[in-house]
Amino acid sequence: HAYRFLRGSGKCILPSNSTIRKLDMSSSLSPVNEQNDKYFLHYVSQKFKSLSPSDITVFLLVDEIHLKPYFDYVGGKIVGAASNSTEAATTACAFMITSIFSKFKDVVHVMPCSKMNAEVLYSMIMRIVTGLEAVGFSVMGLITDNNAVNRKAMSKFANPPKLTCEYCHPCDPSKPFFYIFDAVHIFKSVRNNWFNLKNVGKSMVYPAFNFGSIMSDNADDSNVETAPRIAPLESLRTLQRAESGKLVKYAYSLSEKALN
Repeated sequence: HAYRFLRGSGKCILPSNSTIRKLDMSSSLSPVNEQNDKYFLHYVSQKFKSLSPSDITVFLLVDEIHLKPYFDYVGGKIVGAASNSTEAATTACAFMITSIFSKFKDVVHVMPCSKMNAEVLYSMIMRIVTGLEAVGFSVMGLITDNNAVNRKAMSKFANPPKLTCEYCHPCDPSKPFFYIFDAVHIFKSVRNNWFNLKNVGKSMVYPAFNFGSIMSDNADDSNVETAPRIAPLESLRTLQRAESGKLVKYAYSLSEKALN
């Protein structure tokens, strides 16, 4: 809208929207071109030149975005194909970096794929980590959700394969390479399991965590309660119904839509 306003003002001569789109589609910055060695990590290599020393110590994040599989003809090219097969891509595997000591974060690679498996994911992680290290980044580790494919791919960093929280760094065996599950996905998994329970009241049974004994070295272990606790989902429904018409709420984000 701003561009059309400037172009229609007559103060300056600018190309039409269709011309801009054609130029944009011919750009080399696309997931298709990034699969080639010539353009692999090309964007982040240029970005690195403008970063400060506090930005270059990073974690690599991996996540999948589900796509509607179809082919399309855009900018003189056929797009939509997976990089690991001749079929249409069903997911886009996004690789991002986030700095430990600053607010810098950015996408470094996008891989359209179909039927992702652990072997393909492991080889791509290795390729990106070694590529980022060659650019100048210090990659401390990897963050993913607790998907089975992700776990199996990370286990290949050990010989024999083993899932753990610390591996030898692919570029320097003397350095650690950490593996962390995304906390948001852990909470999501707990929520999904809670909502999918089939018992009466959807009651989740969990151990009695004694955080006092964990934090204190002088805690008396004899006072630790061992009986399991029960968290019924119906308690949240009762709370939501009680506060549904009130202006001030304890659980202000608890809605009927979220519970049902």
